[in-house]
Amino acid sequence: MGAWGYALFSDDTALDVRDTYHALLESEPPEIEDSDATRQMLARFENELADPDDGPVVWLALAAVQSKFGRLDPSVADRALRILDNREGLARWEEDGAKSVARRIAALEKVRAQLTGPQPPRRKLPVPRRTTLQPGDVLSYQYPDGRHVLVRVARIWRNLPVCALLDFAGRQVPAIDDIATMPDFLWVDRYSPHGRVIPFTGRVHKGVDYAEAGFTLIGNIGPRPGDDDLDATRVTYWAHAADTAVTATLLGI
Repeated sequence: MGAWGYALFSDDTALDVRDTYHALLESEPPEIEDSDATRQMLARFENELADPDDGPVVWLALAAVQSKFGRLDPSVADRALRILDNREGLARWEEDGAKSVARRIAALEKVRAQLTGPQPPRRKLPVPRRTTLQPGDVLSYQYPDGRHVLVRVARIWRNLPVCALLDFAGRQVPAIDDIATMPDFLWVDRYSPHGRVIPFTGRVHKGVDYAEAGFTLIGNIGPRPGDDDLDATRVTYWAHAADTAVTATLLGI
């Protein structure tokens, strides 16, 4: 994860918060309660919230996206404003000097204005298009250098496929029977030094589904034990799925 600009949403973590919140709102009836959405968001980003750099970004992004949809939780707004008042989360900007800090603060003042100004009417997001994928489906994606990566569909959540990256990167797509025995790729980071599966939920955006994004359905290996428990709230547009941090790390690109 990283930031490439001074604005709040010029940041991978902030975008992750935004897309995850969108997914919670894009649910079939009954609509998720605002308080339940907030609770799920704080649970989903528990690790990031404990980080001195990422934690403030999560709170600010959550407050901003809730505000956009007229659903700003008072406790979230209060925490976000305290972050702004206390200048929390500026360490990474301080490393680049006073000008970077000033530009970041100026960008975040727009967030303050949004949170403290008149709030828009509460609104809903449309239910996403139902996926044609099924649990157990395996998708292949080929990178320009010729290597393929494999993704399996673990389950369907609110019309969307929850996917896990398989531990494979090779020039040839293996036979489906061999794919069935492959383990999931384990992501190792500061939160999980022994590795963990990081699933993503594929979302159509501007008409780009998995096929339009370059993924090819190659067969079905069936679901696996524990698939129903995989986190579904890490949402990724199919157009960006091939560029996730997990895939890039696996390939070393």
